[in-house]
Amino acid sequence: MNKAVSPDCSLWVKLMTVTVTIGFFLVSTCSAQRALFRTESQSPLEMLVKERVKRAVCPQGIITPQMTTQLLLPIRYPAADLDPCLSDEVLANNLTQLGNLAFNVDQLLVLKSRLTQLYPSGLPQEQLKQLGYIITVYGPGDVSRWNITDPDILASVLQNSPTPNLTNIIVSNYLREPGVLNTAALNAIGGKLLCTASEEKLRTILPTDLKNTNPLNISTCTQLKKDILYGIAKDAFEDRSGNLSANYRQINSYLGGAPAIDLQRLAAANVNMDIETFLNLNPVEVVKLSAQEVRDLLGVNLPKLKENESDPLVQAWIRTHSQADVRSLGVGLSGGRPSEQEFELGHFDFAEGHNSASSNHLGLQCSFLVGVIIIAIQRVL
Repeated sequence: MNKAVSPDCSLWVKLMTVTVTIGFFLVSTCSAQRALFRTESQSPLEMLVKERVKRAVCPQGIITPQMTTQLLLPIRYPAADLDPCLSDEVLANNLTQLGNLAFNVDQLLVLKSRLTQLYPSGLPQEQLKQLGYIITVYGPGDVSRWNITDPDILASVLQNSPTPNLTNIIVSNYLREPGVLNTAALNAIGGKLLCTASEEKLRTILPTDLKNTNPLNISTCTQLKKDILYGIAKDAFEDRSGNLSANYRQINSYLGGAPAIDLQRLAAANVNMDIETFLNLNPVEVVKLSAQEVRDLLGVNLPKLKENESDPLVQAWIRTHSQADVRSLGVGLSGGRPSEQEFELGHFDFAEGHNSASSNHLGLQCSFLVGVIIIAIQRVL
């Protein structure tokens, strides 16, 4: 048999329920307000740190320094795992090893982003040297802010430069900075980009550094820059000036700035200059060479002049030499200016022909007169 609930008890239960509900609402509201206050009072740096901590959950083991040399590391840690599993300390202290691993583009972008956070003012030179493959995800805007003045670091960075455009930007920045043009820098830059340097910068190259540099192709340089580099090269190899053949092999790539007197010395040594080097000589100096000097300078390569007859340098030499000199080369070149002797001979032939015709006409007249006289005499007799 059920007992009826008393009215007093029922009222008490209802009051307790309302009280608990109101209390819960007040507690929740206060908690929310406190949380909002804490959020608004945090500095941006504190919020960034908390966000980093929130997402820094490594789903597998943290990457240790020993693991940075493992070739399979890029496979074990995709881009999503690489960020939370790689500490700043390991990244900074093992950048060279990480830069040599075959990460994909997404992974390399993660490494680039982390380096930007580590060095917000820009990567120091030492870190640039250690980038390795990471440099491939840096764009022109990033590279233009690099301040490279160390030639060894320049050489290392250029070795991993992914595109000619980035290489041009890196070299252009270096040439504007106080970085030296020593052997390491010259070998890294190469002749073509070296030609973009100012004349003042080129004059800072020491003969000893140029002597130890690989041969540079300076064919794209202006004539003034060729002259500067030839002067330095001549000083660099002057200790071999007694052996002109050896000197030619050493100084060959810089002869575009050589004066005529030096070309004449090489011609006397019969160096058999290749046609490519000849065509890159200074035209102003080449036209000063005689036909015999051109023949001696080119040697066995003389017949190739005919193949390059239309080249501006060859045409310049032809125009400034007589037809006899041009023909004397014996390679079939045509052109040249008429010599005074040839002009006089032509005039003499014309005059001789004119005088001969006059003489024949006079002879006919004399013969006619003699005939008339003979007939007249016969009639008188």
